Amino acid sequence: MPNPVFGARDTDPWNEAWTALAALAEATSHIRLGVLVTSLALHYIQDIAGVFSAVHRALVPGGPLIFSIEHPINMAPRHPEWTIDSHGHKTWPLNQFACIEEWAPTDEQIAAKPELIDERERPMFLLVAARR
Repeated sequence: MPNPVFGARDTDPWNEAWTALAALAEATSHIRLGVLVTSLALHYIQDIAGVFSAVHRALVPGGPLIFSIEHPINMAPRHPEWTIDSHGHKTWPLNQFACIEEWAPTDEQIAAKPELIDERERPMFLLVAARR
C-alpha cells in the first residue's frame, strides 16, 4: 500500500525510511521550523503537493525552504545520453524542456576547473530557495 505523502510501496526498499519520516512528521506537527533544508530528496516523492503543504504548515512566516533536486534537464531527452558532433562537441539533447536562463560557469571558473564545461550544456542540480 502506498504511503499517501511519500508514495513508497511495501516492496520499495525506501518504504521503512519513508514510513518513519511520515510518522516523525505527524508526531512533530506542532513544531514550527525557522528554516528547512533538504538535498536530493524531493524528486522521489509522489505527492509533492502534500509535502509542500506540510512544509508550509511547519515553517514560521518568512521561514525559508531551501532544496536541491536533480536538474529536470537530465530527464528532458527521450534518449538521455550525450551526443557528439563531427567536431567533438558534446550536446545534451532536449526534447521536452522549456528554455530558461540560469547559472552557468564562467570562462574563469572553467579554466580553474575544466570539468565544469559540461555544466554549460547539462547542469546536474537545480537549487531552489523560497520563503513562506
